[in-house]
Amino acid sequence: MALRFNVNRYECLAGSAHARAWLTMREQFGLAPNTLDAYARSIESYLTFLQTQGHTCEASTQADVGRWVNELRERDLANATLIQRVTALRLFFEYLVEEGVRPRNPVALGGEFRYFGTTVIRTAGPIRRLYKLPWIPTDAEWERLLSSTAESITPRSRCRCWP
Repeated sequence: MALRFNVNRYECLAGSAHARAWLTMREQFGLAPNTLDAYARSIESYLTFLQTQGHTCEASTQADVGRWVNELRERDLANATLIQRVTALRLFFEYLVEEGVRPRNPVALGGEFRYFGTTVIRTAGPIRRLYKLPWIPTDAEWERLLSSTAESITPRSRCRCWP
């Protein structure tokens, strides 16, 4: 089955039979073309990184994944993009483990519970999800908002503070 997007625009990906087979399988599962393209960019990025290190996917380690993540961080990618790239790589390695190409997945899942006697620890994945706090206006900004709405002509858009 031919992929719905052009795999040949990814140089390292086009040369990896495992990566092409994994993306074909993902397409058969009904993933959207944009999702497939995002996965392809992630795998291409990792394969390109490995090529510069002189390693292969079959022999890469957690240290390789860590160096790749640090390289991605140096590019100032958004936190969500980092998580997406690592997730795609984890899914790809799970495929390689299922196919018998690798003995184990070097990308940590995170969120797993480990038990040490009576102590339970939740493990962290390679990238922590950052949550943006809501914007809270300062007192001066509230005053400016209230004064601008108090000057409004229509009663509907007028704001009053009742005691």
